[in-house]
Amino acid sequence: MLNSVNTNSSPLWAPVNTGGKVNIDLMQGVNAPIVLKRDALASGAVRLPGGGLLNAHVFKAEGFTSENPVMLVKGTNTCGSPFEVEININDLNKNRMSFIEMFALDGYITASTGNSGGIVRAASHALMHSDVVADGFTQFNLLPAFNEALEAHRQNRNWDAAVWLEAVMNSFINHFSDRD
Repeated sequence: MLNSVNTNSSPLWAPVNTGGKVNIDLMQGVNAPIVLKRDALASGAVRLPGGGLLNAHVFKAEGFTSENPVMLVKGTNTCGSPFEVEININDLNKNRMSFIEMFALDGYITASTGNSGGIVRAASHALMHSDVVADGFTQFNLLPAFNEALEAHRQNRNWDAAVWLEAVMNSFINHFSDRD
């Protein structure tokens, strides 16, 4: 069971579906519950670039098929208000994607391969020092941020982070390769 979450300046991501509840201290000192759901394909929270916490859980939507892979993303937005949105994986664009869409893609990759795509965590990591302000629903081009973060890790000889980020980037790019 997850008992505490580090609240340093690194992005927050809780990739393990524990079904537990964790309180964290946000940037303004406000406590917010993070609920992780065991039955979700992906469940977690991410501190967004520019501030705020997004909590999301991904499930297969009713009527999900391999030809029509629609994911249901439920959670609370940066204001703490609940949301529920269906996202068709076939409609995603690798050049313009929101954090909510990344959560859906992570859930889809998990359902398809049995392994987490890690895209949300990698995106939050890559955008940590950028000027992108994301509310969870705003779309932005993720690939330049991935490449910039990867190059910084290589220059700093942070090989573990570089290998991890490159693997996530490859998973992300490979998902879209059949559509290019």
